Amino acid sequence: MKLSLNWINQYIKVTDIPVQDLVKKLTLATCEVEEVISAFGDLDKLIVARVESLEKHPDADRLNICQVNDGKTTLQVICGAPNVRAGIHVLFAPVGASIGDPQQPLRIEKRKIRGVESSGMICAASEIGAELLFPDRDGILILDDEELILENGPVQPGKFLGKPVSSLIPVVDTVLDIDNKSITHRPDLWCHFGFAREIAAIYRRSLQFDPLQTESPAAKKGIPSYKIEIRNEAALGYAGLSADGITVGPSPLWLRARLAAVGQKSISNIVDASNYVMLELAQPNHAFDRKKLGCDSIAIDKAKKGVSVDTLDEQSTEVPENSVLILAEGGSRKKPHPVAVGGIIGGSETAISQGTTEIFLESATFPRELIRRTLSRLPNRTDSAVRFEKGQDPAKMVPGLKRLAQVISKLCPEATFGSVVKAGDSTGKRNKIKTSLSFLRTRLGFDISADEVADTMRRLYFEVSINGQVDPGSRAASRNSSGTKSATGSKKSQNAKKSAKKKTANSAAKKKSAPSTLSDDLPVEFVFTAPTFRSQYDVSIPEDIIEELGRIYGYDNIPEKGPAPELVSVPLNEKRNLEKQIKHTFRSHGFYETLNYSFCSQKDNEPYGGPGLRILNPVNTSQDRMRLSQIPGLLRQAAVNQNRFDSVRLLELGRIFEPPEKMSGTPEKDLPQERNRLSLIALPDEEKMSVDSPAFQEFLELRSILEAYLKSLNIDYEIRHSQDKQFYLHPGCELEIHLLPSKNMPESMTSTLLGYGGIIHPGYAARFELKRTGVLFDLDFDLLQTWAAFQSRQSFYSPPGNQPDSLFEFTVVLNEKDSTARPVDIVRYLKIPEIQDISLKTIYRGAPLEAHEMAVSYKVRVSRHNETLSGKDSQKILDTIIQSLKAENIPLRG
Repeated sequence: MKLSLNWINQYIKVTDIPVQDLVKKLTLATCEVEEVISAFGDLDKLIVARVESLEKHPDADRLNICQVNDGKTTLQVICGAPNVRAGIHVLFAPVGASIGDPQQPLRIEKRKIRGVESSGMICAASEIGAELLFPDRDGILILDDEELILENGPVQPGKFLGKPVSSLIPVVDTVLDIDNKSITHRPDLWCHFGFAREIAAIYRRSLQFDPLQTESPAAKKGIPSYKIEIRNEAALGYAGLSADGITVGPSPLWLRARLAAVGQKSISNIVDASNYVMLELAQPNHAFDRKKLGCDSIAIDKAKKGVSVDTLDEQSTEVPENSVLILAEGGSRKKPHPVAVGGIIGGSETAISQGTTEIFLESATFPRELIRRTLSRLPNRTDSAVRFEKGQDPAKMVPGLKRLAQVISKLCPEATFGSVVKAGDSTGKRNKIKTSLSFLRTRLGFDISADEVADTMRRLYFEVSINGQVDPGSRAASRNSSGTKSATGSKKSQNAKKSAKKKTANSAAKKKSAPSTLSDDLPVEFVFTAPTFRSQYDVSIPEDIIEELGRIYGYDNIPEKGPAPELVSVPLNEKRNLEKQIKHTFRSHGFYETLNYSFCSQKDNEPYGGPGLRILNPVNTSQDRMRLSQIPGLLRQAAVNQNRFDSVRLLELGRIFEPPEKMSGTPEKDLPQERNRLSLIALPDEEKMSVDSPAFQEFLELRSILEAYLKSLNIDYEIRHSQDKQFYLHPGCELEIHLLPSKNMPESMTSTLLGYGGIIHPGYAARFELKRTGVLFDLDFDLLQTWAAFQSRQSFYSPPGNQPDSLFEFTVVLNEKDSTARPVDIVRYLKIPEIQDISLKTIYRGAPLEAHEMAVSYKVRVSRHNETLSGKDSQKILDTIIQSLKAENIPLRG
C-alpha cells in the first residue's frame, strides 16, 4: 500500500519530520516501509515557459524550431510535438536537468538536431512520470489548456513564467510504500487517516482534521430514497444516500494529484471521489446510477448457485454460492436483480457514465469471512475487497458515507442530497480489557509508570479506567476517533467547539503542572476500552495492551537487562530422551529417520488384522484408513530409494492406531488407541551382493546393533526363534526379542515380547517391488520405554586394559528351533572375568548337517588388565566353555 505524505499532512503536520526519521519510527512501531518514492519530483526541475514563435525545421517535416521564453531569455528549442503552437505555456526542461526514470534518467544537453541547435526540451506528461496526473494527453502538455484547479482554487500559468513548475502545480510528494503483510492484522491502517492517527500517537501530536467528524450536505426533501433490507446475515451494516443534480466530468487537479501519487488512475469526478474516500478512511463505497437501478428497495443477500453478474471489468462473472449480492428490487424490477458483488466489484449495468445526473451512494460493512471465501474463487481482487477481507469497523460506515457526500458536493456544487438510510449495525463494538500495572511491568520487563501507561493508551484513543475511575481525557479522545459522534457545521457548534477547546487547554495546563496522583506503591488496576476501529479482530486481550505499550514507548527505549529467572530444575521427559537416544544410536550406524503418513489404504491394513479405523474426510480417497503398521510405508520408501543409494537403512519412530476391538478388557475399550512403534529396515550394500547370504550378514549386523543398544539401557533380554510366524518375515530367519524383568521391577511384570525381526519374506517384498532382499525389525516402543524407566542400575566406567586382547572362536550345532542366544547366556553365566565379550559370528545350514540343524559360530574376546594372557590361559578358558556347553547338551561341531 502507498501512503502520500502530502495527503497525511492534511490530517497531521508531518512536513517538519525528516522522512528517514518517520520511516524508522514507523518501522519500529507499526509496519515495514519497503521504499520511499518521490512522486512528480521532476516538476521541481522544470520551468514554466512560453512558446513565443515557431517555424518549420528546414531538414525535417515533423520538427519545429521554437523560440521559448524561460522568464529570463529566449532560447531556441527543437520540438516534434504536433500540438505545439505560439503563445502557449509549457513544461520546459533547461540544459543540465535530468528527468524521467531515476534509474536511467534523461540528461538534457545543448545539441544539434538535424543541423539546428536546440537548448532544452519541451516536455510531455509521460516524459516526467505525470501520465496519471494528466492522463490521455497527446503530445506536449499545454498548461493553458488545463483546468489547474487546486484545493484553494484555480491558478493561471502566465503568472508563473520562469518559475519552477512545482510552484504552479504544488503536487511534488513523498510516497511511502508499505509492506502489506505487516498491516494485515490492522484493518484500520489500510488508509491515510489510519496512518495519521498512528503517527500522531508516535510523535505525541494532535490531529488537525478528522474526516470522520464531517457532516454531509443538508438533506433536501423530495429526493427519493430506498428501503434497505439485509438477509441471511449477508452484511453487518448497509447505508445509502441519494443525490440529484450530478454533473459527471473530469476531476480537478488536486483530486487527480492525490490519486496519482498512490498509483490510482483518474476516471471521473464521481468515481474518483469514491476511490478518494476509500483510500482516506479504508471505507469502501460505491456509486450507482439511480436511473439504471430502476427499483424502490435494495436487498443484501447471499447468492444462490448459478447467478451471474456483468461486472465493471466488462466480464460476465458467475458468482460463487453464498457470496454477497446487492439486489435491486421493486419498481420496474419484476424480480430481484443483482447489481453488484457486495464488497468486491460493482455491476456494469448500473455504472456511472457521462450522462449520469442522479446517483445512489452505498457504504457498507460485510463479514470478512464471506469476502475471503468469494475472493478465493474469483479473480477480482479489488482494492475494496482487500480492505473488506481484513474486517472493517461498522462505526465508520455512516461517517464514511457522509464524507463521500461532502467530497462530491465540493466537486459538484449544484448537487442536492437526500437523507441517509441504513440497516444493520452502524455503531460497532468496543472491547474492554482488564489488567494490572504489575502484569504490564512483568511482561514489558521494566517499571513503566502508571501515568505513562495511561498517557500512551490515551494517545491510541483507548478509554482508560484507573482503579474504577474513568479518565475524562481518554473518554473524549476515544469518542472523537470512533466516528460515532460528528461535529456540525453551524456557527453555534463552531463556538461550542472553540469553548471546549479552550477548556481542554486549561485542563491540560493544570494537569501538566499538577503532580501525578498515581502512586507506584499502591496496586493499580486498569480497564482499557478499545475504540471501535481497534475492536474488530484486533485488540481483545491483555497481551495486546502489552504490544501497544511496547511499540509506542519504543522497543529501542526499553532498558537492556539480562533475565533473572528462578532456576528450577525441569523434570526430564523420559520418552523424549529415549527417542533422541534411539535416533542418535541408529544414525551413527547409517540409518536415516523417515516419516510416513499415518493414513493408508485398507489393502495395506488387512494383513495386520483388519481394515483399520476409517477417516471421515480423507485427503485422498485411496488412503482412507489409519495405519495398523509402519511396515508398508517403510517398504515403499525402501523401494523408492533402492535405485538411488547403494545402501538403504531407514528408521521410523511413529504411531499406529488400533481399533477398539483389539483392546477388549481395557478401560478405554470403546475408543481407539495410539501405539508407538520403532520400525527398522535395511537393504544390503550393492558391494555385499557378491558375498554369500548378503541379507543374512545384514541381519546379523542389525541384530548386533539392537543387542548393544539394549545392553546400554541395562535391559535384560532374550532372543528366541519365533514361534508365532510373521507373514512378512522369512520362516528360515526370524526371531523374537523378549524383555526379561530385573530385580527392581514389580512381580506383575514378567517376560514380555518386544517385537519381531528377520529377513523380509520374498513374497511380501515382491509386492513392494524390492529388488534386494532386506532385513526388518518391528518393535514396541511403549514397552521399551516402560522397561527402560525401571532400570535403576548405574553404568560405571571401567578403564580399558593396557594388555592386548586375545580372540578365539568355537562352533556348536543347534536345532533350528533353538535360540542362538542360549550359548551366549551359558558363557555369560560362567562369569569368567577374562571374558570381555562374546558375539554371534555366522550361522550355517546345509550338508553335512541334518535338515533341522544349524552350525552357529561365536567369537570370544578375552584379556587381563595388568598382564598378558598366555596361550595356556586362553585354552583353559575355552575348555571351561566347551565343558559347560556339553553339560547343557550343546555339542561342538566336529
